[in-house]
Amino acid sequence: MSLTESSNRPAAKLSSDLLWGADAIADELGIDVRRAYYLLENKLIPGTKTGRSWSSSRRKLREHFETT
Repeated sequence: MSLTESSNRPAAKLSSDLLWGADAIADELGIDVRRAYYLLENKLIPGTKTGRSWSSSRRKLREHFETT
């Protein structure tokens, strides 16, 4: 059984929660990419920069907007 076959496995849950790149984050939030970069660079939304790429978690973004 592969990790993608079972959503009960932690790795499968993690990979479905993770957003890679400002494009994916912008799509998730329904905003343009430039705005996503602005929000990420100014730490206005949760995200991590690894090298030249941004990543974030759907859960952390959802929690962020629920509390603001």
